Amino acid sequence: MDPALLDPAPDGRQPPPHRLDALDVGARDARRGAEGEDQRARLCLAQLARLPDWLAARLRVAAWYDDAFAAIPHATPLAVHEGREHAYHLYVIRLAPQIDRDTAFAALRGQGIGANVHYAPVHLMGFYRSRGYGPGLAPVAEEAARHILTLPMFPAMTKTDVACVAEALAALG
Repeated sequence: MDPALLDPAPDGRQPPPHRLDALDVGARDARRGAEGEDQRARLCLAQLARLPDWLAARLRVAAWYDDAFAAIPHATPLAVHEGREHAYHLYVIRLAPQIDRDTAFAALRGQGIGANVHYAPVHLMGFYRSRGYGPGLAPVAEEAARHILTLPMFPAMTKTDVACVAEALAALG
């Protein structure tokens, strides 16, 4: 990896949390190095025993979200294909075209709701843009990225937590 890629931006500014690209994250991890790998491995092994309970809890939370979004036409959960299982490490919705994703993101964050943006098209990230790639290369991916939003998803969420997120999204319509 080019050492220049590990340095912060020349102007010292950091992108908003939903604007980091893969190279930013990779550079941050490269700076961190191998320190602490043994501790991380022990933590992962200890938590592996909890995985079945976490998955069950995430499925329960996803079902609450699904029920809530059945009544909110401008926020649609992404489909799970028949015969497939979903681990719900993320819960992603597609916003209707009339709802600006960045405005929705800011509104949720402003209410203390940990919404996020994932899955930015790779060809629009800095590394690829610097190599000549840009908008128009994958128009379907670009259009989808403008409308998807990741909602809070963790095993300890309650039905009240989900209702709070759903109410905030309903108010955007």
